[in-house]
Amino acid sequence: AAGVYAVTEHNAKTLGEICDLLHGLPLAIELAASWIPVLSPRDLLDHLRRADSALASDTALVEERHRSLAVILDSSWSWLSASERTVLSALGIFVGGFTREAAEAVASADLGVLAALAERSLIQRLPDAQGGSRYQVHELVRHYALRQQEDDGTIRARHFAYFLKLVESLETSWNTPVEPLWSNPIGADLGNIGAATAWALAEGDAEGALRMAAGVDAFWIFSSPSAAVRQAWLEAALALPWAPSSVVGIRAKAKACHVGGLRMWPSDPAAAQRLILQGLVLFRNIGDEAGAAACIRDHGSASITAGDPHTGRREAAEALVRCQACGDAQGVAWCYYVLGAAAFALGDYTEASSHFLESANQFESLDSPFGA
Repeated sequence: AAGVYAVTEHNAKTLGEICDLLHGLPLAIELAASWIPVLSPRDLLDHLRRADSALASDTALVEERHRSLAVILDSSWSWLSASERTVLSALGIFVGGFTREAAEAVASADLGVLAALAERSLIQRLPDAQGGSRYQVHELVRHYALRQQEDDGTIRARHFAYFLKLVESLETSWNTPVEPLWSNPIGADLGNIGAATAWALAEGDAEGALRMAAGVDAFWIFSSPSAAVRQAWLEAALALPWAPSSVVGIRAKAKACHVGGLRMWPSDPAAAQRLILQGLVLFRNIGDEAGAAACIRDHGSASITAGDPHTGRREAAEALVRCQACGDAQGVAWCYYVLGAAAFALGDYTEASSHFLESANQFESLDSPFGA
């Protein structure tokens, strides 16, 4: 077939010498093979031998297998165009693969460059769960590319901004029929989200880390990291020095306090309540009635867990009035749920049943399957 490269009696010996020089390493052989359409086997072998000799005196590369991989990586890099090098070095920032949209936003990669890098076996195109495309960089290539990066901070900032936007843009799918669908891209990019969060924490970006840690928690049902990882991110973000500079920053802190309390209350309801109260103060400071009502309601939930269902019922009732006043229909449904939990804890099963059924009906009317 056209385009198929054949091993013949004329090139077999040279191809075997190339494989021997590369110590049979699959990645090195794959990278070398990608250049056969533009280099003859003899020219490729001569180049690799020269490069190998140049590296042989480098004491940092004492193991021949490592040296052979360095030879082919250096060669592949040198044969790329300037724009391809720039893109590949930026793509090294991705952990666990990336989409075309992410590559464009973070690495300024167009389809032409992605195709060229795929042809050189420096990246691989794989199908994703929705029938689209996802790209992968072999870990050895990725680490090599990262070492070539001259402006690491700018690329990492773009990487963080892209995945923060992704997480926050999909949060509204929580407790809706499309939640599993929208959780898929979050699940596929948990490696990138984790790397982005770690970078924000290391940079001391309190607002960014708070927004990411609280945002990704919305996907805990289907695709988030483990509860321990989410809690660790929240605690680390909350521990960073924080100075409110905008409504967005205050809301980020308030939301993180609320979410942190939610995840803490089964094991330590008192500590959860203290954190939720911090969120309540902040939500009130920016006039976020729905956020404040959620904190009051979940403070009540923690009261029930702590053995004080009377306080829990009173706080859930207050939150219900607030949610109804500000038009938070999801909040109303959750308030009926907490009222049911309080009545159940008090032994009033008729009232508990009534509240639970009302909560279920509310969720059904909102097409919210998880709540229902």
